[in-house]
Amino acid sequence: MGVRLSPPAFQKGSARQAGFPQGIGSSSLPLGKKTTPMKTVIGIIGPIGSGKDTAAIYLAEKLGCKVYEISGHIKKLAHEQGILHDRQSLIDFGNRIVKERGSEYLPNALLEQISERGIITGMRQVAQIEYLQKHSNLILVAIDADPEIRFKRAQARGRLGEATTIEEFVRLEKEENSGDRVQRIFECMKMADHSVTNNGTLEELQKALDDLAKFQ
Repeated sequence: MGVRLSPPAFQKGSARQAGFPQGIGSSSLPLGKKTTPMKTVIGIIGPIGSGKDTAAIYLAEKLGCKVYEISGHIKKLAHEQGILHDRQSLIDFGNRIVKERGSEYLPNALLEQISERGIITGMRQVAQIEYLQKHSNLILVAIDADPEIRFKRAQARGRLGEATTIEEFVRLEKEENSGDRVQRIFECMKMADHSVTNNGTLEELQKALDDLAKFQ
């Protein structure tokens, strides 16, 4: 139980090598260069009930930046087209957007709204993360928790959808991330620079995020 923080896995020669705090700060450019610095994006990903939205809000308050949600942009487009906002309808609509407009459409739409630094949550496709790695200084943080804990959190928030038992919850989650579906949240989590196991209290999660970003 509790919150466990994994060590960083920085890639040699990339912005990640400098660490989380340096990535959040200002960038330095060679003298004489007029190249526009890349925007810094903190990506927060994780399955339902993991606490990713709570983590994103906490970091945004600490850093003084905004949170941009992939799902929020999908809901906006769905509303414009009269599509229901239930979980499965939004997943299907999100997949349709990718097929019609390309995997880069959603992350690019949010990246364009960021001036220098921002937090993007809810990436569930490998191609979305690859796009942000290429077009921003991306620091990817995966938030996870045991399935039983995530089930109880989702149940308390009324976010279970069709699942009424822990077994159905796990089965539906596997189905959403298998076959020919573009949703691959667990594959995305393997790409993270940092991982937080959020099985404990809110205070423990905040402490782990403080340690991650070296605020204390």
